[in-house]
Formats: sequence, C-alpha cells, structure tokens
Amino acid sequence: MYSVAPQDMDRFYLRMLLLHIPNVEAFVGPAGLKPDEATTWRGAATAMGLVEDDSEYDFVMHEAALTHMPGLLRAFFVQILFHCEPADPRALWEHHKEELAADFSRTALSTENGLQATLHDLDQRLHSVGKCIADFQLPEYPDYDPEEFKNRALRQAMDFDPATEADLAAERVPRLSDEQQAVFHAVMSAVTAPAANPRGNGFYVDGPGGSGKTFLYEALIHSVRGKGMISLACAISGIAAQLLPGGTTAHSLFGLPIDMPKHDAMSSIRAQEPRAEVLRRAVLILWDEVSMVLLRLRQANKPGFSFCG
Repeated sequence: MYSVAPQDMDRFYLRMLLLHIPNVEAFVGPAGLKPDEATTWRGAATAMGLVEDDSEYDFVMHEAALTHMPGLLRAFFVQILFHCEPADPRALWEHHKEELAADFSRTALSTENGLQATLHDLDQRLHSVGKCIADFQLPEYPDYDPEEFKNRALRQAMDFDPATEADLAAERVPRLSDEQQAVFHAVMSAVTAPAANPRGNGFYVDGPGGSGKTFLYEALIHSVRGKGMISLACAISGIAAQLLPGGTTAHSLFGLPIDMPKHDAMSSIRAQEPRAEVLRRAVLILWDEVSMVLLRLRQANKPGFSFCG
C-alpha cells in the first residue's frame, strides 16, 4: 500500500476516504466519496468524522485574543496555519479577522483597508516559512497601500468618504451657472485626463465678491473626492481657508515662509517628507485669493496636477 504525505492534501484525504468507506461506487455523487465537485476531499473526510474540525483552533484563537496584542495574535495565527493545517483556514480568518486587524483598523481610513493591511502582514509572515496566503485560501489584498499606515498627513488628506463626497457634488454641480459650468468642466477634464498635459494645467478664476467662486470650488473639491482622488485647498489667510472643505493656509500646505518674498521662495518641505507625498498624489490644488500673493506662482506648478486659483 502506498503512503501519502499530509502536505499532499488532496491525495492524503482521498486515500483516507478510500480506506474507511467500503463498497464505494464512484468518486463523486450520492453513493460516492464526496457529494459534489464543490466539496474538497478534506471537507468530505471531515463530514465523515475522519478528521477533527477547527473548533479547537477557534477556541484557542478566541482565548489568545483576550490576552495577546494583535501582532502576537497574527504570529500565532500563522503558526496554526503552518503547523496545524486547519480544515477551513478561510472560516478561521473570518471568525477572528477583527481581532487580528485591531491595530491596523485604528489607523486605516476604513475597515476594509485595515483588513487588507492585516492580510499583507500575514502574507509576509507566511513567506518566511515558504508559504503564502493563497496556500490557505485567504483573501487577496489588491488595494493595500503601505503609505496609508506610515504617513499621517496622507491619512488626513484621504480622510473622506467618496460616496458622501459624490452626493455633495451631485447636489452642487446642477446649481452652477453657465460660466461656472464652463470652468468646472474645463478643470475636471484636466483632472480626469492628465496625460493630455503631463506638466499639469493652470486655471485662473476671477470674479467680484458674491459671484459664486467659493461655491464653484466646493463643487470641484467634492467631485474630485467623489472619485477617490486627493484635492487640496488653501488660501493666504486662515479665515479664507476655513471657507473651503479641508482648507488650510498656503504657508502650511506648501511650507512657505511667513514673510513671502517677491521671488525665489524656498519651501521647507523635503522630498522625503510625508507632506511631500500628499502633494505628489494630489490631482487638484485650489488656492483661493491667489492674486494677493506676490510670488511667481508658475514656479509652484508640478507635473501631473491641475492648479486653480
């Protein structure tokens, strides 16, 4: 009789079923080794009582979650996957994913992002023992962004709900005047098709007080955020900046000196800083009351975003 290693799971559990089920007539079917194609050989062996279920691992994980920090709990979970070979690793993950992702969920922009970071961490731990999450039928993490968990400035810039922002945009855009609509569509076209001008686009909006410039800016900001992209807003004064969603002073956003020179202003933001990554990822920057600034703003433009003031 041939022996089969437990690591060869399909053949191992098929062999177990053949040894314990007499007079079998087929591999699959009512009189077969398993009821249907969807059932794994291990699942069929577990249903026959030939293999222990995962209740013990479930209990151990629940008990460990009471005293262990999430990082240690993930290390323990990897040990269970690698050494104990639970029957249904996906179900074990689903039962304990909140405890495993507790630390990432506190800093992530959403629960789903926290879970994806947890899966990435589990995958890295499994790689150290020659495995990966796909070996245990765990979910993939296609939207994992490492910058989100080490860049507080980026988390703040992305701290919005795209669905809510899209609703706010849908409320404002139809109320724009013809002139505002023209500006809105010109800016949004540049945002959604940056390849048309890789060096970026600059738009200057002028009008008397009360003509609806701030309302236009709000529609642009909410529309960009509704697409899940970053839009930044600033003004030369703090009072004006507070009128814009997420607004801040230009000095804070660009790291400009308080005493603005006429030429050659030097930003205090270094290329490796978290704030620099926010500026790189922004697709739209709105600078209100830009005419009050004496600096040559064309030097502030960077490739890949649209500038509006």
